[in-house]
Amino acid sequence: VNEYPIYLRTKEFKLGYCPQNSGYFHDLTLLENLNSVGQILISDKKIRDEKIDSMISKFELEPVMNVKANHLSGGQKKKLVIALALLGSPKILLLDELFAAIADMEHGLLMYRIGKLEMPTLGAIAVELKNLPKIFRLVQKIDRIAVVCDQGWIQTSTEIEGKLIPGLEMKSFDLDKESAALEWLEA
Repeated sequence: VNEYPIYLRTKEFKLGYCPQNSGYFHDLTLLENLNSVGQILISDKKIRDEKIDSMISKFELEPVMNVKANHLSGGQKKKLVIALALLGSPKILLLDELFAAIADMEHGLLMYRIGKLEMPTLGAIAVELKNLPKIFRLVQKIDRIAVVCDQGWIQTSTEIEGKLIPGLEMKSFDLDKESAALEWLEA
């Protein structure tokens, strides 16, 4: 993968990357940023325009779409970077720092799509325990989490966690029910 230019990695391997800092053209407007990256990733203009409109709408960026990126607020810049990373419809989205990427979020909705995941070892669980304070701060910013997977142990743990964490709704969906998960998130 490393031999390929970044745009080909995105197109050929369906990878999206969301850097912690920057990741956009400072002197272009939000819309110009989306169009510039969109022209590289999506050859069909109609599909590209629809995808850009969808990103602007989903991230509620209509009021600032003609503002230069270097004049956006910190939260708006983060939304722009995530929208840019999602333009190519990646199968894998790499977040440099998840907690920084959503620090300004309030009343967020989150969908995890999990393909194949083995039960974590005790060692892996112990390593992740150090992130608990960050995770609890993150969870306070999210209202609903949909977990899309076909593994029973993940679905069961999702339902249990949803009952244990006050103010957070969690629900699991089978892999073929991703559209139902999106509908539930947006309801």
